Amino acid sequence: MRKQVTLAFVLALVATTAGANQLVMSIHSVTAKDYKRQRLPNGTYKRERYAIANGGWLDGTARDNSMEKIPFAEIAGVLAEHLGRQNYFLARDSKSADLLLVVHWGRTIAFDDTSYEIAINDAGNALAHLRGIGNGLSGSRGALFGGSDSSASETNNTPMVKGTELPDIERFESEMLKVLIANRERDKVNEHNALVLGYIDDVNKNDGIRRWAGGGDAFGELIRDIEESRYYLTITAYDFDGMVRRNKKNVRWVTRVSIRAPGNAFNKEFPFMLANASRYFGRDTGKLLRGDRAMVEIGDASVVGIAAEPGKD
Repeated sequence: MRKQVTLAFVLALVATTAGANQLVMSIHSVTAKDYKRQRLPNGTYKRERYAIANGGWLDGTARDNSMEKIPFAEIAGVLAEHLGRQNYFLARDSKSADLLLVVHWGRTIAFDDTSYEIAINDAGNALAHLRGIGNGLSGSRGALFGGSDSSASETNNTPMVKGTELPDIERFESEMLKVLIANRERDKVNEHNALVLGYIDDVNKNDGIRRWAGGGDAFGELIRDIEESRYYLTITAYDFDGMVRRNKKNVRWVTRVSIRAPGNAFNKEFPFMLANASRYFGRDTGKLLRGDRAMVEIGDASVVGIAAEPGKD
């Protein structure tokens, strides 16, 4: 929603939010290309009616104790209140339902970086050992590749092959292969969480040359979000007739909202998550929105007037 604000208000907003250096909530909403809400003469949206279903948690995500404290009926009640403000109302029966809303709620599983850090450390140690041997060879390359350079072994007091141990260059290559495998696993987990949370388009958009050309840390911020466990709520609106009577999944719109899990509890935060996401039900955000617990979207700023100097009219 675009709002006109004075320059003074913009500066005040920046001043009050400058200390909020931890962005915790994100919202992403998309609509089908052929879905467009009809407006009535008074400017409000035409009423649409829905049925609702509990989708549980998505594959590859989990639940925790703070989620077990909340029955789905409570989530549905809060959701219904916000849907009503957007002129979506619960259908009286199946004949009057326009949409089927399926609600998924859970907690993403953060990437376990313990094995990744071990692989990095082992590769670093192997490289350091390799470079140390290289410095002692004075240009000789034989022992680095498993050759028999006796002078190098004597100089470093370290035989190149101990029993079944690999030569140092092969050891380093083996450790780097482990890092490569760990990176692939990390990317796989991150991609899954990015899809669940609605981050995938923005991650891909910011994964370009500007990452290395002074384009800011947008990519890093997104990755830090998805590599941290997050509570999520996803509301998917299907065409009711197609879904129920023809078994055809015709998605009309999807709204995703998430919040960082560390330091928060789902049973306390889900009302704020739904309150912030509700303005985008049936709307397309066009991008991922990230902000604090009380998110507000501000459109283009414009000066609507200049205040008179004190004492002057």
